[in-house]
Amino acid sequence: MKEEKQLLRLDDVKELTGLSASSIYRMTKENVFPAPTRLGGRRINVWSREAINKWVDNLFEKDSGKSDLNTTDVRGSS
Repeated sequence: MKEEKQLLRLDDVKELTGLSASSIYRMTKENVFPAPTRLGGRRINVWSREAINKWVDNLFEKDSGKSDLNTTDVRGSS
């Protein structure tokens, strides 16, 4: 079944990602988070649910390639 296209407001994006508004806008500026779209040139920013879902999926894909911290060789100074 094809996912219905949906637009999300900032509060929805914050809830889905666990990020604060300032983190979302900072990461957008750094090109590491999907940019919002302005509706009709107005001051209303919306995000595509599909873009946010892909961003979250990417995080899990990147994270799955990292080693477990408990098995990492950590050496203290002598």
